[in-house]
Amino acid sequence: MDTELYQEVFRVLFTESKSELFIFSERSLEIVEFNENFSNSFKYDRYENKKLTLMDLIKEFGETHPIMQFVKSGDPTAYLKDVVVLDRHGLRFTMDLQITRLPLENPVFLCKMLYDSDKKETLRLNYEYISSISHELRGPLTNINGTLDILQKNKQENLDSESFSLLGVVQKNLTRMKVLLDNLLLLDIKKKKYSPEVYSPCTPINEAIAFFELSTLEKNLLVNKDIDCSVLLRGDKFEFSQILHNLLSNAIKYTNKGEIKISVFKHSEKIVRLEISDTGVGIPEEFTSSVFNRFFRVSSSVGGVGLGLWIVKELVERMEGTIQMYSTLGVGTTFILDFPLVGYAS
Repeated sequence: MDTELYQEVFRVLFTESKSELFIFSERSLEIVEFNENFSNSFKYDRYENKKLTLMDLIKEFGETHPIMQFVKSGDPTAYLKDVVVLDRHGLRFTMDLQITRLPLENPVFLCKMLYDSDKKETLRLNYEYISSISHELRGPLTNINGTLDILQKNKQENLDSESFSLLGVVQKNLTRMKVLLDNLLLLDIKKKKYSPEVYSPCTPINEAIAFFELSTLEKNLLVNKDIDCSVLLRGDKFEFSQILHNLLSNAIKYTNKGEIKISVFKHSEKIVRLEISDTGVGIPEEFTSSVFNRFFRVSSSVGGVGLGLWIVKELVERMEGTIQMYSTLGVGTTFILDFPLVGYAS
């Protein structure tokens, strides 16, 4: 086929494809072209000055990555399974890549990104279902909240101190329900506005402990804390509070006796470590690698939709942190979160 005709046919197929496609250079590893579907899915603009590279797109890309091994092999095609890809905001996707060496003068490769279509459709339906329920629940919660505001404003005329205190408990739990609804709507975290600031973890942790005080008293659980309030983090403070609320809620839910311990300390010259441990029921070993998956639940008899820990992991990674979990059945569970150390409070 004539070279110009070949290139024109390829251009049309590349443009009209319904898949996410990109082309990268063998020499520079730059992504020299990508189609509109790729741009929409991964939020990159082809007209930006900064060139996108495989190092930006592929998590933990390096000389030993399967893509590099394929490039060096000289093979014409490759099919790579379960490659972790990052969008512009750091949200991770796991997909298969079909790579083809193009017969052009300068060595380049065409890469087609493939999802598990059944899994993708299931996630879409789950999202639409939960999102719909979340929006429906917001109306009644707003009305209840408004009624409580009226009652609290008229407290001196209509309520004694004990009743007013109980209203405060109701108000606090309504706030918690709103956070849970926000969690459901965070299924698409990459679309949520990110507003980072520098702060000490001390205040959000103390507020979270106070929030769950009634729950821990009801179960007679001790809450021990050891917090270095001098260390500073960078991130969205509300999202950090969501991380704390989700982890503490789980710890209380699955701990019937004993204690919950929260520690914050300087782990190294560059790392702040947050540890939350409990003496709860623990998680069977076969499930420990799946607890951060979206919609995962250890048992269908357990309440919730399996979003809490997935959201925690996504929010931790938005703060450029990492999270690990260690659990022993019948002994308890510990979550270890590492964040970049920004500085120290004066």
